[in-house]
Amino acid sequence: MIKPLFTSFFAILLLLLLSCKSSSKTLSSPKDMEGEWTIVEAMEEDIPSLLEDKKATIGFRLEDSSFYGYAGCNRIFGSIDKIKDGEILFGTTGSTKRMCPNMNVELLVLKALNKIEKFYFEADGTLIFKDKEDNIVLKARKEIG
Repeated sequence: MIKPLFTSFFAILLLLLLSCKSSSKTLSSPKDMEGEWTIVEAMEEDIPSLLEDKKATIGFRLEDSSFYGYAGCNRIFGSIDKIKDGEILFGTTGSTKRMCPNMNVELLVLKALNKIEKFYFEADGTLIFKDKEDNIVLKARKEIG
């Protein structure tokens, strides 16, 4: 009598655990970078607090190994020379040439882009970029909606 009850208890427990399994996707590969991301930190500075009404962004088009975005004043764009196994190297980078009253964010984002060599995703989906010394130089989040 106890053995069938014990087996039934574990079967129900197993079903409950499987039904509670998170449906959120774990980001882990370069293809998960595809699309546009909001830059939330560059060179240890909180970017949204420095921009009043705009967002700094970085986007990735992996089909043609390119990136694009907005660095706080100018549009940025360029090529991706390498992206594999947590490593990323940007190639030629360009930007529009507007002059803005506050170039702080622009300078931080461009400085970070020049240092980036590695990437990974945090558990919450934040995209983290590091330099060769493993210092975090840029963080970005994908907006859902």
